[in-house]
Amino acid sequence: MKNDNRKSPPASKFITIPLGKVYIFLALTLFLLIFLSWPRIEKSLPYFHTPTSTSTLTNTPSPSPSPTRSPTDTPSPSLTSSPSPSSTPYAFRFAPDFGTLILAIQEGLDTHLFAYQPVLRQDNDQFKSLPLIRLTSGNHQDITPALHPEGSKLAFASNRSGVWDIYILNLKDGEITQFTDSDAYEAHPTWSPDGNWLAFEAYRNGNLEIIIRDAGKEKAPINLTNHPGTDHSPSWSGEGRRISFVSMRNGKSQIWVADLDTTENGETFSTINYPAQRVKHPNWSADGRYLTWGAVTPTGLHQLFTWDSENPTSEPELTGTGDWSLWAAGGEIIFTVMQTPEEHFLTAYPTPKQEIQTMIPALKMPGTVKGMTWGKDVNLDNILSSAAEITPTPLWSPDPSSSADLPEGRVDLAPLEDVRAPVPELNEKVITSFNKLRGTTAQNTGWDFLASLENAFLPLTSPFKPSLEKDWLYTGRGFAVSSLPFEADWMVAVREDFGAQTYWRLYVRTLSQQGSQGQPLHDLPWDFAAQFSGSAQNFERGGAPAEAVPGGYWIDFTELARAYGWKRFPALPSWRTSYSSTRFQEFALTNGKSWRSAMLEIYPPEALYTPTPNPTLYP
Repeated sequence: MKNDNRKSPPASKFITIPLGKVYIFLALTLFLLIFLSWPRIEKSLPYFHTPTSTSTLTNTPSPSPSPTRSPTDTPSPSLTSSPSPSSTPYAFRFAPDFGTLILAIQEGLDTHLFAYQPVLRQDNDQFKSLPLIRLTSGNHQDITPALHPEGSKLAFASNRSGVWDIYILNLKDGEITQFTDSDAYEAHPTWSPDGNWLAFEAYRNGNLEIIIRDAGKEKAPINLTNHPGTDHSPSWSGEGRRISFVSMRNGKSQIWVADLDTTENGETFSTINYPAQRVKHPNWSADGRYLTWGAVTPTGLHQLFTWDSENPTSEPELTGTGDWSLWAAGGEIIFTVMQTPEEHFLTAYPTPKQEIQTMIPALKMPGTVKGMTWGKDVNLDNILSSAAEITPTPLWSPDPSSSADLPEGRVDLAPLEDVRAPVPELNEKVITSFNKLRGTTAQNTGWDFLASLENAFLPLTSPFKPSLEKDWLYTGRGFAVSSLPFEADWMVAVREDFGAQTYWRLYVRTLSQQGSQGQPLHDLPWDFAAQFSGSAQNFERGGAPAEAVPGGYWIDFTELARAYGWKRFPALPSWRTSYSSTRFQEFALTNGKSWRSAMLEIYPPEALYTPTPNPTLYP
């Protein structure tokens, strides 16, 4: 046995401290540092003293181009007839009287008018959100409302008679009278400041034009526009001598202004040429000086821009984020609807006239907003009827599961009757919704659009497409519409960008073109074939906007599918070079599930580890 000659270090050079005491010392030190610096931390937290569920936004120096708080963090106004305020007050203040908004909101398959008072003054000088109050009901669409300047009448468009016409709701007695009477589409009314005239968009000779008519209907309608390019969404200026609208007459979406003092001697228009993919919903301030509209910028941002008409050569200025603008409260507030791929939110921005620079939080709307108008003193007492007490019923409910022989939590696939697809099956939890959607689409278009699908269920044994390994078609909860109507010009896709993400909105041509089905298109579809036109620019961007808006009547299939719970998906980053990556044909009823949880509804976990493609099994 050898001696160990290694020397130990002198004990005087090292102090041994147990590890537990080290942890205690570090914890005490950290606590002491936090305690001493807490007053500074507290002062640096802007919301420390307002622990409410909504944002506290006070004394903001200028409107922000994007909402300060995520829309999902704010409450949604409920659809109810009860006028009682919400139990959670907003912890911010507004100087002006917010008045009353009238909004057209889609509810299931129909669209109705709702009154909404954004805030209510309380004794403690706080504000509370009020619920939406229904004004109309029925199996029809009521859209694009416009309040009379005196607040006594409400003009709106409706297909309650079977075709689209303009109607007038008398707010004094609740009586509704029909203003226009033709088989062609007419919508989006706007009043002259004196209330004696109405301008509106109308489908004439295969194209949308702007029409003016006196409120008493004693004179013949006047064509404000007569151009092959689509003209729509008119807005009458506050001083009464100009009407703004959206036009495609230059082959792109632009804001145009008609001067009523010179149009009698020939069309005299001016354009506000500002770079944008799409512009929409222009709206004048009450004094007629400022014009605000929504625009989708080349980078995909949805923003509001304001133009000062007293300085016509000036560039429009960024006002905030939004898609639909509405001046209110004597020019102190701009209400706006912000659109996301699946939802709409209501908010407001201050204008330079407002002393307290604030913005209300984005309030989620219960459905797609299809028009809004504002009035300061709107008396709705005489028109609140049984419509306010109606509670809509769900469009569908899933059938009880019949998968008794499967393990708990698993469901079976059910066949799609009379549907042509490689594998005509879907998850049994969503097949009822698909069948309802198919029937409603056939009723609204006049032909069975979903009788033939590009794909329904994709088995794991089918070959994967590049970048689509986790496609929702594998879950049995998705389907892809057929491309045959697209090739036959019976279906078009409108590009919708939200930031860096590209979505598509599908429109299906109706069988009847007499005005009883669908609406005219307002936007340019995307031409995928232009990618191979020989233009390097079109090749790099995966196509180009169509040269003109197609004529005829169309159904918004994307909105119809959304009503039944089917969501669309953004295109993959490679969509400009890979047609399958566009995903414009695909919809899925996810019910908030992740892709993996949806797969585990029909597969055991081990099946997801090593899927083996076998194209011969499902040709």
